[in-house]
Amino acid sequence: MNESIFWTKLAQKVGYITETYKVVTQDGYILQLNKIAGSKKSPDVWVDNVRGTRYSRKHLYPSHSDFWIWHEIGIYNVPVIIDYIIEQTKQKKIFVITHSQDSTVYFVMASERPEYQKKILAPIVFISRTKVPLFRVLAL
Repeated sequence: MNESIFWTKLAQKVGYITETYKVVTQDGYILQLNKIAGSKKSPDVWVDNVRGTRYSRKHLYPSHSDFWIWHEIGIYNVPVIIDYIIEQTKQKKIFVITHSQDSTVYFVMASERPEYQKKILAPIVFISRTKVPLFRVLAL
């Protein structure tokens, strides 16, 4: 089961309201975003589905099928997702939590589209506990 659908179903089971949105990237991918509405004590949670997942394979140009190009996910998917969430929430900045591939594409976005670093409140990853000497120096 796709993780965003899993979290959506789990949230509904415990009484949260969920919503589904579609956004279109600059290069034509139609992405699905799932929002789990927060309460007075908890924030909204947005779960993205980047290109290539079961819920984001549609494209404005059907012959296009290069899903798993991390560079394009970082420069096209991530910015449109951030912009859409900021537009919907009327917030100037958002917190981002990533894992695995999402961390990689957020690094791509941060290096290729540095203007988006100002829209994120928390760092994408902490590397202070790494054992790799080079990364330890970079984490200072």
